[in-house]
Amino acid sequence: MSQDPECVREHQGHPIRPEDGMVNANDTLPNVFVYVKSGAQNEHFATPRRAVTLDQKGCIYIPHVLGIMVGQPLKVVNSDFTTHNIHVMPKNNPQWNQSQPPGAAPFYKKFAHPEVMIPVRCNEHPWMKAYIGVVDNPFYAVTGKDGSFSLKGLPPGDYTIEVWTATFGTQERHLVVRAGEPTPADFPFENRCPRRPAGFPRRPSRQLPVRARPAPRVGPSRPPPASRSRWPPSTRPGPRPSGNCTSTTSTSATGGWPSTAGSARSIT
Repeated sequence: MSQDPECVREHQGHPIRPEDGMVNANDTLPNVFVYVKSGAQNEHFATPRRAVTLDQKGCIYIPHVLGIMVGQPLKVVNSDFTTHNIHVMPKNNPQWNQSQPPGAAPFYKKFAHPEVMIPVRCNEHPWMKAYIGVVDNPFYAVTGKDGSFSLKGLPPGDYTIEVWTATFGTQERHLVVRAGEPTPADFPFENRCPRRPAGFPRRPSRQLPVRARPAPRVGPSRPPPASRSRWPPSTRPGPRPSGNCTSTTSTSATGGWPSTAGSARSIT
């Protein structure tokens, strides 16, 4: 980030923390893409005319994860005083790569085929990441700071619901939604840290706003002084979604007519 003075100014010299793998303060997961994977394919849904906006502000993509329907306009905006290069890398849709200088007018793109998920990068700023979920029905949502989501208007029927995360992977579940009845579902995710050599304690993450507690020390009760300041390069820990090396995440989907709702929570 130091190579772009505008990005440094936007963040007042503080580093930009990665959004992948983050855990909310209430132990829930943000940026989880939840959508109906199958069960609604026999229905016809009108393509929304309203554009979905992907902004570049503070040298990050906002939002980090977004959903859009096939044929719906994607509006790309640059709110920064620096040039960005939006590089969208789908597999089932044409790839595109377009620069957008400061003050440039927004431009619009569309996706012709469903695809979950499409990674987005900035060739000018390699830390900038976003993900686009292109679906063929309007039943999708992205969890926010409270970890909740709602699939509004989902009629009774048999569905396959998939939840996607950039860090924990994906899971899917078959659900039968009945009118007026709740439909609970849990999606447990497990994330494990890389193995550390004996004598190195596990320690809570300092980069994510979670209530972390260190796991029991392994080996000597106190590592040698020379080992406390750095980890060996092969085992250097990166940002962790929770204080413990192992975290279990449960996404609950409950509801029925007229919507399916739930939350994503992290259990440490």
